[in-house]
Amino acid sequence: MKIAVIDDEKPQADILYSICNAYFGGHKQNVQIDCFPDGIAFFNSFKENTYKIAFVDIFMEKMNGIAVAEKLREKDRNILIVFVTTSPDFMMQAFSVHAFHYITKPYKAEQIYKVLDDASSYVSDNSKYIEVMCDRRNTLISLKEIVSVESDAHYINIGVVSGLRYRTRMTIAEFLKLADNDTRFIPVNRGIVLNADYIKDIEGSVCVTGNGERFPIKIREKTRIEQSIREYMFKKNQRKPAEVNMDAFIKFLQAFFSFVIIIPLSLFCLLPLKNQLKYPISKIVTLFLCSFIILGSLSSIVMTAFDIQNLNFVLFPDLVIFFFLIKSVTKAGTARCLFVFISVCCLISFFSLYAYFINSFFQEEISRGVNTSYSLIQMGLSVAAMGALVPLTKYYAWMIDNINIGKVWYLFSILPIALMVSNIYIIPISYANIRVGKVYAKGFIITIFELTLYLIVFILFYIFSKTTIEKTKLTERNNILEIQKSYTESLQSYIKYTSKARHDFKHSVHVMSRLADEGNLSALKDYIAQYENSLTVTAPVRICKSDALNALFNHYRQQAIENNVDINWRIDLPDKSRILDVDLCSIFGNILENAIDGCCTVEEGKRYFNLTSEIKGDCLYIVSTNNYGKPLKMNGETYSSTKHQGKGIGLHSMKSITEVYDGIFDAGNNSGEFFVDIMLKY
Repeated sequence: MKIAVIDDEKPQADILYSICNAYFGGHKQNVQIDCFPDGIAFFNSFKENTYKIAFVDIFMEKMNGIAVAEKLREKDRNILIVFVTTSPDFMMQAFSVHAFHYITKPYKAEQIYKVLDDASSYVSDNSKYIEVMCDRRNTLISLKEIVSVESDAHYINIGVVSGLRYRTRMTIAEFLKLADNDTRFIPVNRGIVLNADYIKDIEGSVCVTGNGERFPIKIREKTRIEQSIREYMFKKNQRKPAEVNMDAFIKFLQAFFSFVIIIPLSLFCLLPLKNQLKYPISKIVTLFLCSFIILGSLSSIVMTAFDIQNLNFVLFPDLVIFFFLIKSVTKAGTARCLFVFISVCCLISFFSLYAYFINSFFQEEISRGVNTSYSLIQMGLSVAAMGALVPLTKYYAWMIDNINIGKVWYLFSILPIALMVSNIYIIPISYANIRVGKVYAKGFIITIFELTLYLIVFILFYIFSKTTIEKTKLTERNNILEIQKSYTESLQSYIKYTSKARHDFKHSVHVMSRLADEGNLSALKDYIAQYENSLTVTAPVRICKSDALNALFNHYRQQAIENNVDINWRIDLPDKSRILDVDLCSIFGNILENAIDGCCTVEEGKRYFNLTSEIKGDCLYIVSTNNYGKPLKMNGETYSSTKHQGKGIGLHSMKSITEVYDGIFDAGNNSGEFFVDIMLKY
């Protein structure tokens, strides 16, 4: 097949040439594509019926495209004319010369491919001709247009769809030989051959064609004629099963391989989430592989069945499904899972872009649909880069484990989303575009710079997070040490006091013994009451095994006693737990401080604070209830602080810690009571 490209803009002609060349290369068809700078150059080398398809630019200086098409149609009524232009304004004029298609610039490979699909199908059906001598000149007749051939002495009359009849000196046998014994032509009687495509019906001894003509047939040959028609129609509409199956299977495998990138992407997502997994890694990997086999197979079938030319149309829904699959096997929550998934997809988008750059050395043009060489390069780059980045994932995992504020992750997701969209947008439409001037070098350098910047931002985010969190933990540890110091001082003070009390106790016994001997009971009672009031120091008690928590409880117990708060505490904590003492101190410290502060707003004698922690299964349940007298204010969906302007920090801190341990947090108020309910998995 020969194709002509007529365009006075050489860069545009080169792009169109590359796209056409890539299309026919992928279909393994031999074509010759000739480019002409204008219509004059084209007609100087034009021969009737040489070219099957002509791409004609409308805006040309020497001879505009419409004029070229009109002259071309005079010379060849069968050539397919495809107009290419920057404006749709000439569409009506274009179709007045029976244009096959109309394409607006800039070129899109998918659009050109669709036109070539239709054109190739049309040319294939109409490409068989016979050349006969009619009225002393050679005439080409398309086999597809022939309806009937009738013998007339030493001549034959060839009837075509248009109603014309061509008379030429030839026998029926010579005609069939000239037509390569095409099975569509069926002898129905002596000297009569009909095209099976136009046979409408057989009525008794007459064969009726689509244009209403009636031809006699041999009654004895009727069965043979009907069988020939059926065989031709079957072969026309059916390909060999083996060929169909093998071709479909190869396309399926190629499409399936294009989706394999999902596997390394999903597994790489698990590395920063390794401490948040719900199940053993072996079970998760097995689940991912089985899911991919099912999903990849379905996606490949969709790609091949509907001839989808853009892989991303099917790949993106698959990625969404795998995101929810990753989320289902981790305990990190939506925000952290989403960030990890988007950041890895962004990383893959860079390597996909580099795959296009590298593949341009091996292919003349971007292949539509499935591109095996591109997929191989993309897979190789992605796996190699991920392997190199594996040692860094421990720092990424630290951020995932320690930063549990969802808004931070959602905010930071903006960067990888923006870079990923940018990378998808700059995917080249044609390799010819990136070969122009320094486009290739500049594009490669810019994307390398973006990737480097992306990694640097990650490093800075880690350093900032590490510094901030360590500073916060140091402050919490110092607070706990201060409480422990206060607890120790209280204990030492109590020991000194009891030592003095023991020393003075013998004198008090002598006094009480003397008063008893004298029978002065009223004086004895007064003395005992005075002695009790002198014992003002409350002894520290052992509430739990953790020294830090024990000091915390005693610190606030002393405050409660001093403020006449009626406390009812039942504390049961696990001996061994994955919950850090720092986190438990933060939770109980906020509960104790907020509850006692709330009770102090109630008049004395009515203050109470109930606190219970108990173990059930693998969960630690904490329930706190206290009364309050000062009205509470809401700031959106959270409580405002009673100590300063703005939201309460304590409740937010408890909720964040609860999320780290896959727990549930709830706080609220009702009829003068404030409650906090917490569940932690220890």
